[in-house]
Amino acid sequence: MTSEISTLEILKKFGNIVDLLRYHVACGRFSFVDRINAAMDPRIVEETLREAIRAIIGIEPSSRSVYRIKFEREEEASKVTFEKQPIELVYCESKELKERDVLAGKIPSRIWLHGTVVKTRDGKYLACFTPPRIPSESEISEFMDIISTGDLSVARKIAHLALFRPTRRGR
Repeated sequence: MTSEISTLEILKKFGNIVDLLRYHVACGRFSFVDRINAAMDPRIVEETLREAIRAIIGIEPSSRSVYRIKFEREEEASKVTFEKQPIELVYCESKELKERDVLAGKIPSRIWLHGTVVKTRDGKYLACFTPPRIPSESEISEFMDIISTGDLSVARKIAHLALFRPTRRGR
């Protein structure tokens, strides 16, 4: 029975699907996850997954020299520090952030699902979204085989996992 597949097994078998959907959520595109979660038919899930793949395949990753920003929580405020040496960051999409929001630690939490906040050499603050892993045809096929029985619980679990930041324990 597919409902017995644990979260850890789903992440091992379908981690690339979760990662792809997590990328779209980080960028603010919730529609793919919403459609998978609400699907009543396996065909809708497959169509949505393929659309999510097509949406990312056409984006050419960019590279930029940036300074990473570290946020530390202290008592009632956030402390923001900058790394002294720039790094070369590869990203697919970016969004400019307001300096006052960054320095106050007011970053939308969805950004951390698949992105990082940086300062460019010219002083701009950006949320940069790192490239997702693209699921292979065999991963998609195995996923579709499981949900083709009509039990969409695994698809719903994948949609749920895409909404949350992974923990170190892999839960």
